[in-house]
Amino acid sequence: MSQRILEDVRAAWCDVFGSAPDEPERDFFDCGGNSLLAIRLQRALLTRTGAALTVAELLRHRTIGAQAAYIGSTGPVGSGPDSGSGPRADESGRAD
Repeated sequence: MSQRILEDVRAAWCDVFGSAPDEPERDFFDCGGNSLLAIRLQRALLTRTGAALTVAELLRHRTIGAQAAYIGSTGPVGSGPDSGSGPRADESGRAD
């Protein structure tokens, strides 16, 4: 997993929670996450990384570290929705 992806995922968590946990392996729900925040995180990750993860994928990968590793395993990721390959969304927000 690249440091940039980890930083982008951490920034997305900051967008949703106001701050990111110090430990990248802290669980989403232990940080106060719920179904509505999962949807907000889904959008923040799309904006920050360009990765169009489903809510189910977010719930399978519930830590910053796990999400960064998963996004990194899907292919090159740049910054924003128009870069890299992997699970990406089109203009309507639907994944490839």
